[in-house]
Amino acid sequence: MGEDLVAKSLILLLAACAHPVASKHPPLLPGDPPPATGVVVVAHVFELQSDAPIANARVVVLKPEVNPYAFDLANLDALALSKGFTDAAGDATLQPPLAPGIYSTVTTGPDHDPNIGENALSITSATTSPYDPWEKIRLKRR
Repeated sequence: MGEDLVAKSLILLLAACAHPVASKHPPLLPGDPPPATGVVVVAHVFELQSDAPIANARVVVLKPEVNPYAFDLANLDALALSKGFTDAAGDATLQPPLAPGIYSTVTTGPDHDPNIGENALSITSATTSPYDPWEKIRLKRR
């Protein structure tokens, strides 16, 4: 009977290891890149006229060398240092996390004019994640 109890305990232990409790940060597997470091930025995008959330809006933090007033919207993803898309509630989480610095941003939404923010995002070494630098980003409907 003692061996049976040991065998059952071992099976339960192995089953628990095979199905770890869901975590915000899943375990790294061999060959996975290390977790990103930096500050995760969150944003909330709303329509200027109605204050309604805008789904599928794109919030982009531009690479430092990009002029926020002279770029091609069709090439926006290639110019992005970090980006995210809004859900139905207008909320977005930008990835990858950002290092300290001052960044320009562009926010676009379906049937809305872009919102360009020159040097609109400042992250310091004391900034913590998630960072919500703007209460709301507002886009004007076309």
